[in-house]
Amino acid sequence: MGDWRWHAGLDVEAAPGTPVAAAAGGRVVVARQTREWGWEVVVDHGGGLSTRYANCRAVAVAAGDAVRAGQKLAEVGDPGLAEAADKPHLHFEVLANGRPVDPSRYLRN
Repeated sequence: MGDWRWHAGLDVEAAPGTPVAAAAGGRVVVARQTREWGWEVVVDHGGGLSTRYANCRAVAVAAGDAVRAGQKLAEVGDPGLAEAADKPHLHFEVLANGRPVDPSRYLRN
C-alpha cells in the first residue's frame, strides 16, 4: 500500500500449503475471501473470545461449522493486499468482544 500500517495479531511465516489449525474449539462465524486478507476464517470460542486466521487458501470449513482444537481450517496462502509485500505467512489474531488483544496472553509454549 506504499506505507507502514499497524495491525493487530501475529504474523507467522510459513510456506504456502502449510495447514492452519484451530487454536481452540468453537464455531466458524466467517469463512470468506477479502481483498485485504485473502481468505480469512474467524472462529467464535464463546465467552466473547474469537480467533482470526488470514492470508489463507484452500479453506476447509464454512460459516456455521463446529470445529475442535487442532482441526484444519485452511492452508497458508499468499498474503492479501494488506500485507502483499511480506513473505507467505499466517496472520493470527485473538479478539475479545470483537476487539484485538495481545495474542501472547493466550498462547502456550
